[in-house]
Amino acid sequence: MAETQSRPRLVRFGAFEADVQTGELRKDGVKLKFSGQPFQVLAILLERPGDVVTREELQKRLWPDTFVDIERNLNTAVNKIREVLGDSAETPRFVETLPRRGYRFIAPVERESAVEPAVEIDTETGPLIGSAESSATEMNRASDAPRRVQIARWTGFAAACVFSLLLGWLAHTRMVARDRADGRSSSGAVRASILPPSSRSFEHSSFSVSPDGTRLAFVGIGPDGHDKLWVRAFSSSDAQQVNGTDGALLPFWAPDSNRIGFFAAGKLATVDLNNGTVRILCDAPFGRGGGTWGPDGTIVFLPYVVGPLYRIRESGGVAVQVPQILQPGPGRRNTWPSFLPDGRRFLYAESGGPNDPQGESIYVGSLDGGSPKLIATKRAGNAAYAAGYLVYGHDHILWAQPFDLHRLDFSGPAMSITSQELNQERSFSHAEFSVSPNGVLVFQSLSDLSAKLVWFDMGGKDLGQIDETGYLDPRLSPDGRLLAVSSDDERNGKQVISVVDLARGISTRLTDGGIEGSPAWSPDGKRIFYRTIGALKEVPADGSGPAHTIVNGGNYLGHMDWSADGHMVFTDFSGGEPTLKIYSASDGKVELFAVGAESRFSPDGKWIAYDGPMTTAGSAIFVASFPGPGGRIQVSTGSGAQPNWSHDGKHVFYVAPDRKLMMVDFNPRIESAGTPRVIFQTRIIAPNFAETQYAVSRDGRFLINSYPANASSPLTLMTGWTAQVRTRSD
Repeated sequence: MAETQSRPRLVRFGAFEADVQTGELRKDGVKLKFSGQPFQVLAILLERPGDVVTREELQKRLWPDTFVDIERNLNTAVNKIREVLGDSAETPRFVETLPRRGYRFIAPVERESAVEPAVEIDTETGPLIGSAESSATEMNRASDAPRRVQIARWTGFAAACVFSLLLGWLAHTRMVARDRADGRSSSGAVRASILPPSSRSFEHSSFSVSPDGTRLAFVGIGPDGHDKLWVRAFSSSDAQQVNGTDGALLPFWAPDSNRIGFFAAGKLATVDLNNGTVRILCDAPFGRGGGTWGPDGTIVFLPYVVGPLYRIRESGGVAVQVPQILQPGPGRRNTWPSFLPDGRRFLYAESGGPNDPQGESIYVGSLDGGSPKLIATKRAGNAAYAAGYLVYGHDHILWAQPFDLHRLDFSGPAMSITSQELNQERSFSHAEFSVSPNGVLVFQSLSDLSAKLVWFDMGGKDLGQIDETGYLDPRLSPDGRLLAVSSDDERNGKQVISVVDLARGISTRLTDGGIEGSPAWSPDGKRIFYRTIGALKEVPADGSGPAHTIVNGGNYLGHMDWSADGHMVFTDFSGGEPTLKIYSASDGKVELFAVGAESRFSPDGKWIAYDGPMTTAGSAIFVASFPGPGGRIQVSTGSGAQPNWSHDGKHVFYVAPDRKLMMVDFNPRIESAGTPRVIFQTRIIAPNFAETQYAVSRDGRFLINSYPANASSPLTLMTGWTAQVRTRSD
């Protein structure tokens, strides 16, 4: 139980010190002329550093019963804050603006209270890292204060040590003053932002907390576009790159917290952190369904695009199917295995992709055989057991639900750990979080994602960006004036199709929201086609009418493109492997074209570029004549994804695994392709398995969904959430 605390009086950040009781701001000890509403706004932001404070909340706090021009007053106050602090809206160091949402204080802070700070004790797990208003400064003082030593010597010392270790590797802390999901007290939950190494970015979904809760393994994307495995100990200020892990994805730990499994170059591999030995275990051509490592040395993983889980010994050998796991139906797959504490049973998900009308289902399987048990449906695919709870994502919220390991069933209601902010990777139904058995939690928050659509010329020069974040699947209209995108505008888990007027910056929402993506324009620019659950639909591009279904069926349909003569090519995953199919607008018939995905018609409609299988493992970019006959021409020298055409049809573009944008000259008259060459190194959010995240304009510019060059999206660390959910369940 925590002692009563007073509100911190002094808040220090950089060279500044704010006295929230007297309303004074000082810089290097010198009092500044700064008061009134600007100081009140700053004080509110300082209450919850790192958290978004909405405009509505500021209005209720500052002008609850008065009619004022909120927009003007807030803008004036924030501009004054930036003027006094020497801050900038474009490159903020203190106050960040989140368009249409609110503001966030992003610099590290230290607090000093008028009375002794409290240290909160968890009776089951020992001292928590800190309460919502604790800080490293307070804890260090607490460890030296005689009165506190007499009351709780070991508690203060332990809390100070743990917190100081965290400060060594966290960029800044974000204390949760309340549970934003329901407005109640957070009971000791602590949040912190984790930044990647300098000039690196975190790869989506590729991070994992060690079983002992002391280290984080993650994949960092370098300036050269290469993915490499990194490890950061909580007690260290630096992360170490792991040699021999080029192209790594989806790391997972051995139970000893000293070895890591990962996927790279179509293989399943492990690395021993004690001696740096990298061992290739077996083929895993897909390598996007996750893995888990049991105490007896068994690794369970998904090697292919669809199908059941496999098992293999940590020493290598032949991978075999896990016994008696239900064989998923056509087009469906078992993913995201995670061992339970007994080391024999494990959680896993079954789904058919993001358009699956059945949703994802969570099961418990066993290495010893026996029928799997269905635990839950309609959840984001991955789940993990931690500290007595099953942790999973749903509708962008991270949930914890009490789970009985004997009955293999829930033993209480689900409780939210986060607000509606959890990022969920669409293509493989993965909620972006990792949690250790003792409850150390790391997740990717939507509010921290920094990728934007950026214009580049042929030389890779940045020509400006579209300010809105969260836009996916960009497609330019035939005349280049409009942009179709999919986005989760309301951060509620519902993906919608919108059209952006590039000249005026106005966005028009066309659909009601659901699981919608892959927008494609009709040749005349009057309609937009998109995928949704089990269907392809069309909607007027000006929003003048409702949507209509044009193709039904299949767990996953998408990657559409239209030819000028009324044929649509799209990808269908329902048969167990991706196939290209052609829909004819004249008669409504659907016919098979080829095995492959991510297809695009040439401007004259006589060729289709697509991502197809090579004779050996992996895929490449091919061009095939339409409607045929004729063979296919391989245009990439190795793997590639996201093919596109220049508007004159003389060049094919694609993205290489290291995120380089490639170009190949194509001569349709003699049916030949030139040698691929690099245009420039991109910062595209994903080189593959992400639909098409760039568009080509008529004048040869590229609009690419890119990570920023000078900033990185942090991950969020949360501790103390078990106390939070226990308090709410009592």
